[in-house]
Amino acid sequence: MRKQINLLVDASVYKKPAGGASRIFDEILLRMCDMEPSLKVELMTPRRLAQSLPKHSNIGRKHVPNFSLMESRWFMPKAVSSFCQDQFNRRIVGYGQDKIWHATYYEIPEHWEGSAVVTVYDMIHERFAKQSTVGSVHDAFRRKKNDAIKRADKIIAISKSTAKDIQEILGVKSEKIEVIYLGCSEAFVPPTISGAGNNVSNDEPFFLYVGTRSIKKGHYKNFLKVLEAFSKWKRKDAGL
Repeated sequence: MRKQINLLVDASVYKKPAGGASRIFDEILLRMCDMEPSLKVELMTPRRLAQSLPKHSNIGRKHVPNFSLMESRWFMPKAVSSFCQDQFNRRIVGYGQDKIWHATYYEIPEHWEGSAVVTVYDMIHERFAKQSTVGSVHDAFRRKKNDAIKRADKIIAISKSTAKDIQEILGVKSEKIEVIYLGCSEAFVPPTISGAGNNVSNDEPFFLYVGTRSIKKGHYKNFLKVLEAFSKWKRKDAGL
């Protein structure tokens, strides 16, 4: 019988509405558990989440209180909330003996002494630091992200471009990075163009946009700007 593999996964990607990062872990955690029966996954989560968690007999959940919320609700001094958070993390999460921590969004407990893995989606905030939003919140995010990358024993980059940026910007050695490309859900099947509308045929080139099309979120991925630019393209009727 194989020795049990204990994987602790922070649930940071589940604190916000569903997005690309949470979908990645929805898919891979279930598949990993199916492929490796000896794998035991524990999701470290606050009590309230913005979306549901993946369900599997090998996936459990532990509640980790978020004491930073008490700074504003209960006027708790930051030093006190940080101390309480650290103590609860040590008690609930442990120190990492015979465990692996996987950071979904750059959070590795300060006291963690076990192995750690971090998934890096891009280095946009670092590569385009001058163009990205500045301020204490964003600067703190960059520091947390950089710290997690440097502390991790292994880094998963979702593209060669991201891996290259990690090496160039943070000076991380290539041996520490594994490039693992994104797959897709089993819900995706070979396309039938007829489902895309009557104006598209199998012989015509077309643009495929994957993402939200909400008007309220039209700024996301610059979707509306792309439509606006394409509408002004004089050659759009001549084929792409």
